[in-house]
Amino acid sequence: MVSLDQLVDRVWGATPPPSARQTLHSYISRLRGVLRDEGGPLLARRSGGYVLAVDESTVDLHRFRALVTRAKQADDDAAALWQDAMSLWRGEPFSGLDSDWLRSVAVRLEAERLAAVLDHNDLLLRCGEHARLVASIEDAARAHPLDERLAGQLMLALYRSGRQADALAHYRMVQQQLADDLGSDPGPALRELYHGILRHDRRLTAPTPVATTAGTALVETALDDAGDQHAGAARGGVTAGADGGVSDASWLGPVPRQLPGFRDHAAVHSRERARALSLLSASDRSSPTVVALNGSGGIGKSALAIDLAHSVKDRYPDGQLFADLRGNVPGHEPLDTGRVVRHFLRSLGYREEPQQDTESDAAHFRSVTADLRVLIVLDDARDAAQVRPLLPNGPGCAVIVTSRQALSSMQGAEHLELPLLDPSAARALFRSGVDHPFAPQDEQVLDGVLDRCGGLPLALCIAAARFNAAEPGSLPEILESLSDEALSLVGFDDGENSLAASLTGSLQALSATPLGSEAVELFTLMALHPGPSVSVEIAAALLDKPVPVVRHLGELLRRYRLVEQHRTGRLTMHDLVRSFAIGEAAKLDRAVTTEATRRMRLAYLAAAAQAYQQFRDNFHKPVGRNRLDFVPDLPATPVHFASPREADEWVIDHLSILDELVRTTDEADKWFPGLLFILLRPPVSTRAGLISELTLIALSAAALLETADEPWAVYLYNDLAELQLATGENAAAIESLDKAEASARAHGRFAEAVGVLATRVRALQGLGELDQALALANEVIDEAKQRGLIDVAARAGAYRSYVLDLLGQHVAAIDQSAQLVAYAEKETEGVTPIRRSAFLINHAFRLVHGGRAAEGLAMAEGARAISVEHGFDSSYNYAEILWGMAEAHQVLGHASTAENLWHEAARLLLANGRIHQTQYEQILAGQRPPIDPAG
Repeated sequence: MVSLDQLVDRVWGATPPPSARQTLHSYISRLRGVLRDEGGPLLARRSGGYVLAVDESTVDLHRFRALVTRAKQADDDAAALWQDAMSLWRGEPFSGLDSDWLRSVAVRLEAERLAAVLDHNDLLLRCGEHARLVASIEDAARAHPLDERLAGQLMLALYRSGRQADALAHYRMVQQQLADDLGSDPGPALRELYHGILRHDRRLTAPTPVATTAGTALVETALDDAGDQHAGAARGGVTAGADGGVSDASWLGPVPRQLPGFRDHAAVHSRERARALSLLSASDRSSPTVVALNGSGGIGKSALAIDLAHSVKDRYPDGQLFADLRGNVPGHEPLDTGRVVRHFLRSLGYREEPQQDTESDAAHFRSVTADLRVLIVLDDARDAAQVRPLLPNGPGCAVIVTSRQALSSMQGAEHLELPLLDPSAARALFRSGVDHPFAPQDEQVLDGVLDRCGGLPLALCIAAARFNAAEPGSLPEILESLSDEALSLVGFDDGENSLAASLTGSLQALSATPLGSEAVELFTLMALHPGPSVSVEIAAALLDKPVPVVRHLGELLRRYRLVEQHRTGRLTMHDLVRSFAIGEAAKLDRAVTTEATRRMRLAYLAAAAQAYQQFRDNFHKPVGRNRLDFVPDLPATPVHFASPREADEWVIDHLSILDELVRTTDEADKWFPGLLFILLRPPVSTRAGLISELTLIALSAAALLETADEPWAVYLYNDLAELQLATGENAAAIESLDKAEASARAHGRFAEAVGVLATRVRALQGLGELDQALALANEVIDEAKQRGLIDVAARAGAYRSYVLDLLGQHVAAIDQSAQLVAYAEKETEGVTPIRRSAFLINHAFRLVHGGRAAEGLAMAEGARAISVEHGFDSSYNYAEILWGMAEAHQVLGHASTAENLWHEAARLLLANGRIHQTQYEQILAGQRPPIDPAG
């Protein structure tokens, strides 16, 4: 069957007209009419293309090939069969037709005809018909002056016809032309024939022709004396013996051409293909060329290898050998190397009994190939040890190897790792595999299919094959089956290719290596981790092994292309590989997965505890309650932070993972979300854009916490209330504060209860209950001072200054905020930099609102300097500073400066999740909401 895309390409090449398909349908319709009128074969439409239903016996090419096959197998009637086959040729194929594709086909057919001519010549030479062959071989040699097999036939025919000088002269001419055109010498077979002619070797004597019973063929009667001249079928002459003379040839049969047909996605890796072609096509070489393609299962290694081999096979006239080494086939052991090397020797025509051990066979193979030009394709190698005995010795040889892991110990090889396809290449590959049109609903989900396939050629080809076998409009249903996690990789199986089988083969090969079973266990347990990427430290907790061991196991997984191990110490799975791992994890005993998941949660909690300790040591008042007091004994975490910023970055990078862990927490570990949240909240509160993730964790924790009996519940509800206040959910914040205060008082934690009341001041202000807020602020300040809770008193004082500002009592507001600044300047050891910065910007706002903009600007600039110095220039607090500076500049008449500051502040507010995109655009347009550091 020929697809429409193939027909378009073959008719118009690389530049088809826009209406190519419509024009093609018109051509096909007219062609059908002509065939019908002439009583010709049926041109039938099939799913995906067209088929010309024709009897092969009526096609000259098929008849020719059948006759050649019979002639090679025949004895008495071989000459007649060859004559019938050659008589079918009349002139050049497709002469007069202007088509790139037909020209390429014509070249291949001419090569096929020439091969048949050469085989026929060998038969005639064996039968003593050298005299009548000279003229035709001379004509052919002029047309193909570099064909050494043809040159050998002409030299032998001339020598047997008594023209030794002409035979030697022809050799010298070929030798000179090879040197001029290719920079190479004649091959060993042609050289040995030349020396045999010089010595008048008796084995070159013409055989005695004897008529057969049919009178149409001659047989070789002096085969034992003259040697098997059919060796010329492979080398154009005879082979060298151990004594340097011309021996009884050990080459039998035709040149091996074992390459499989082209694969669907052969040339998708264009950069790697170009590099490999340049190596395989090089002529000036001192050793065999070895191109080692490596990459994950389904990445297209085999297809590229076969494509490369077909592209350069003409440069290797002594044969093309192929072996599937089955290094990663589920349920099969790798192919025995000794068996392969003996197969190669037989393919090259060596009929003697093979050696009994692989090492001897490999040495024999190297000797055989020392002077040959052979191309060898070794597909799906498990490791370098399987490949080495199969490497040839001749500098004119080349090897293409494919393997999952890089065969780095093979020195001298060019190692090319095949990457995943980029989106444009993936789209092109998928479309090239589909013959029928795309319905509108197919186009709508195509991006989803490509995303699911993740740039993996095998996945793309399977998806395309499934769509090709279905009807237009079915791609949404196919995408649904491909994306269903419950089905694992069932959707990526088209009956011929299976992604799951490919990955199973990798696991099987890996498990056979030292520590392979532990690596497979790690691979399976990684599926329990949310998302495709996990740090080596957390993976160590999952497996319950030391980090150095897990790092080594991760390297093993990387070698077999099951994960990527980054320099940052993370192991990452391709989405489809992770789907497979999830299916494997589902087979594990539930107790195993439960314990592994608990170890993972504890490891994350231990890391969060360390991040909290970093924050406490550097940014929190030492007298504050240490939340680690509420955390049970944790395993020693392998995650270490060198600085507060490093801890903050870790928390930011892992919040989405932690949120997923919280959402999937079961009843047995219901303590995990709450403890995780109260440890994360303090350090994260100073960083950008994480309010929504933190709120989700807090809400999940609150849902699991049926009562307020846990001693740390006050921190959970109070911190949740602060997040709700940040997003304007004031009523919800009041409810959370009620629970926080109840928990604090139930456990006798009066200091925490006062802190909760301070937060309530802010909530009442947000609800517009300013009088209640002011009264509560006064009560909180008094009680906090009585209990020595200076930090709580200061926080309530900041809220009080804002309430006074909103009530228009600017003098009192300025006086209150000035007290906080004085407190920060006095208590330099007890007030953190971020708190000092907050007090300064709070005072700046009060001054600006009270008509003292210049003083307010100075305060704001001081706050800005502190934040920049201590690395808070991406926080929400910094956005407030910029906003205060903008307000001061606006009052002072610096409109342009104010506008720039507002824009910068708006970008930070958007990044922090304090405003949404519409509000951001409104700020840029001049519509500015009220923003205050104590609001």
